[in-house]
Amino acid sequence: MIRKFSSGRVAGYSPSSHSTARTRTFRASLERLEERRMLTSNAYINEIYFNPPAGGDAVYEYLELRGTPGMSLANTYLIFVENEDNAGHTGHAGEIDNIFNLSSQSIGSNGFLTIRQNNGTGNQYTVAPGTTNLVNSVGSGFGSVTSTVGASDDNDEGEIENGGFTAMLIDTGGVNNPTLGFDLDAGNNGLDLPTGRTGWTILDSIGLHAEGGEAANGRLYAPINFGVGATSNLPGGAGYVNVSFEVEYIARWGNSTGSAPADWVVSNLTDNPLSGFTGNGDFRQSGSPHGIGAPGQVVESSQAVPYGQNLTSTLGAPNFSGVPSTVASRNVFYNNSFYDDASNDPGLTNDTAIATDKTAYLPNSTTSGYGNYTTYAKGINGLLIDFNAGGNHAAITASDFTFKMSAQGLLGQSNDPTDGSWNTPVPAPTSVTYRAAGTAVSPLLGYAGNVLPDDRIEIIWADGSIVDRWLEVIVKANANTGLAAQDVFFFGNMPGDTNDEAGSDFKNIDANDQFNTKTAAADPNNTGLFFTYSLSVAIANTWDHDRNGDVNASDQFIAKSFSLAPYTSLNMINLAPGGPFAPSGGGGGAAVASALAGSGESSSGSSGSWVANRLADESSGDSSAVSYFAQLGEADSPLVTSHEDESLDAISFDDDLLDDLSGGLKVA
Repeated sequence: MIRKFSSGRVAGYSPSSHSTARTRTFRASLERLEERRMLTSNAYINEIYFNPPAGGDAVYEYLELRGTPGMSLANTYLIFVENEDNAGHTGHAGEIDNIFNLSSQSIGSNGFLTIRQNNGTGNQYTVAPGTTNLVNSVGSGFGSVTSTVGASDDNDEGEIENGGFTAMLIDTGGVNNPTLGFDLDAGNNGLDLPTGRTGWTILDSIGLHAEGGEAANGRLYAPINFGVGATSNLPGGAGYVNVSFEVEYIARWGNSTGSAPADWVVSNLTDNPLSGFTGNGDFRQSGSPHGIGAPGQVVESSQAVPYGQNLTSTLGAPNFSGVPSTVASRNVFYNNSFYDDASNDPGLTNDTAIATDKTAYLPNSTTSGYGNYTTYAKGINGLLIDFNAGGNHAAITASDFTFKMSAQGLLGQSNDPTDGSWNTPVPAPTSVTYRAAGTAVSPLLGYAGNVLPDDRIEIIWADGSIVDRWLEVIVKANANTGLAAQDVFFFGNMPGDTNDEAGSDFKNIDANDQFNTKTAAADPNNTGLFFTYSLSVAIANTWDHDRNGDVNASDQFIAKSFSLAPYTSLNMINLAPGGPFAPSGGGGGAAVASALAGSGESSSGSSGSWVANRLADESSGDSSAVSYFAQLGEADSPLVTSHEDESLDAISFDDDLLDDLSGGLKVA
């Protein structure tokens, strides 16, 4: 019987479960998921900064929407409706003052869209990656007669009126598109139609009397409204909050979606340096009197926002909500493995490649162990860090982390992060991606509603750049992360290890690891065939060092390669809560120098890259190892039916050749 060398199976699946029928089933499942997303998709007004201090109305105003990641905004407009009326009701309440045509746009991959004004560079705010980030580049402000963000206004100013308005996010259904000056309240007694116009759907709205004197006669048209002073000119059943301060900023509270007072925050912001203001789009929560910050002052906010809190730092992220931020989980995942390869199954993503048997080592006065380091041949190349949904974190980026790592696991090398040896520069991540809670994920994960329950930060490094060493991750405590104190954790890596020194503080790769991997790869049916595939290899399998879903010859090769000196050991670490941690002299997250550049026999650099490349690059045609593994993939290969030693001898793949090939592993 001839067995074809297989690329592997998803953990827990039977051989038949990877059939064409199963693939069709998962594709159908994902299609149904997409249909449900289309049916339940919605978009919300998330943030409006319409009256910056110090004459910044043509530079610092911005708008933000939130919705289902990637959803189309076809037929969608954001309009601002006049609120002012006079005692004789001959004013202009109900007229459309501003229009933002979003019909050609879509919500960003992180669930946000921002619209910003033209200030020459468009860099006055930091916007999270994945946001649909629209910045006007023609004329002043948002533009009007001409605008690159679809803006127009009745006074051709490129600005939003400071006095107040009702902001409406509408879907026109493709008919009766809004026009400037159109009166939605011809009788000054409420909307002429509950939907504004025939064919419209009001997706979200918020009403505001921003300054004193407007509320007595003015009109608002939203289910929830705020203003300075009392008013009765509201839709039936609408809510109204009378505040005692001028309003310049309105935003949803965290990730809220409702129309109650608790779903929104309205505030007066300041640029007073006493508040912590540092310039260039860094506006802070104001107090009364404005921006003094004196003890006992009244914070000018409808919610419990501390004086000096930067509320304009959340573009492309949930707004400040008063909920303390916490790190909800810390995971390492096998990037570029079988378990995140959608070509193997349409449901596989980076989230499905989480190492389910690995947890971060947290400083706690206990010793790290096998559960805190991976044996992946490509090293540590992916982390997923979750923050609590609705927490006070903003647009988290690479600058909010510090990364440090130990020296490689040379024989006798200390891995104590307090001894000054952690001074190897850490390669810069190739990507840092923010995904908000509610973002759709693979149904294979089993999350409720098939969406992320928390906000997730995905960090990726190049394959082989962090190998055979410990990585320390420091999540900074700052305005972006919202953490009260830095969060510190560790993951390690030692390719080819099989945990044969269980319980020991010193781990090394030796002949036992080679033998254990070789035994695990042996034919489970005892047919005399050494190289065969193993069915349904779990992601937590001890011997699948390349995470291709099988335990086979490549894993044995990895175990042997990394057993060659000096790649032999990884010392466990034991830290008390609160540190001390790696010294500040170690490489930070911005370091770009390779951590694995060597001066030994090989110029190829890192061990992880060398092994991965030699195993993966079948196109080079110059590697006996690659040739051997490639031949195993052929159903009629004589190697498949041969005994291990005979197969190796047939291509001169012996221990000496392995030693020669592994010369690239040796560095000074």
